[in-house]
Amino acid sequence: MIPPDLEAFLRRIEEAVPTALDPDDLPQLTPADRRLLAALLDAVVSTPQPDPSLLLKLGNLVFAGERPDAAVRLYQEAGAAAERAGDDSLAIQAALNLGIALVSCHQYAAAARILDALVRRLEATDDVDRLLDARFALAQACKGMGRTEQARVVLEAALATAREHGRSLMEGRCLGQLAWFEYAEGRYESAVEQLETALGFFREAGSLTDQARACYNIGLVQADAGDYSAALSRLEEARAAAAEAGIVWGDDRIGHAIEEVRRRRDAAPS
Repeated sequence: MIPPDLEAFLRRIEEAVPTALDPDDLPQLTPADRRLLAALLDAVVSTPQPDPSLLLKLGNLVFAGERPDAAVRLYQEAGAAAERAGDDSLAIQAALNLGIALVSCHQYAAAARILDALVRRLEATDDVDRLLDARFALAQACKGMGRTEQARVVLEAALATAREHGRSLMEGRCLGQLAWFEYAEGRYESAVEQLETALGFFREAGSLTDQARACYNIGLVQADAGDYSAALSRLEEARAAAAEAGIVWGDDRIGHAIEEVRRRRDAAPS
């Protein structure tokens, strides 16, 4: 018999945790949640026929606990369980979550194989949102492997699909990633322009996490272009958006960036 606290935790997961994995929108786990999650994992994984939907949700919680490597195993088991059950939708979701988790683990080649096959599978369907997510993750995997031109091609395909179907948030994310190529090739003005356009989409969507990231990246590019005043303004905006969203980047990257830009500004010739 499941203890009452574990049963309540299970109900909470089933009701509140999605099967889709969004690294930018993960639940916050308390120490008590982590203890209950560990106990629940032992109970669920040992069952002969685990529920693939529950395995996906548990994988997302494990991912939220900053253990994408452990989430990988759960997504693999969820995919196998979904295939056995003949549930194509959950099998697709498991493959997508697995690919995203592998990218987070820097296992780019394995992620690319899974995500490339998934993109081909989704292109034959009308599942636009998961096709976009799969292409976006595939581009990150390609970029991680140093295949920058392939990453650009995948992102441009995702951008075109996002525009065609009015997915403005993903349009902004694709533009944000494409701006990296402009920056890497020294086209700072073009990079800032694309990031500013992306920021507009993020504001429209109300995504504070994306706003914080875009402002941070704009500030870094402006600093490298020598516009320290504009860079500091954008970095302060990034810090405010991150604080409002409750984002805590463990290395305080925004604070460190502000200090570095101030140092460079003060050292620059008058």
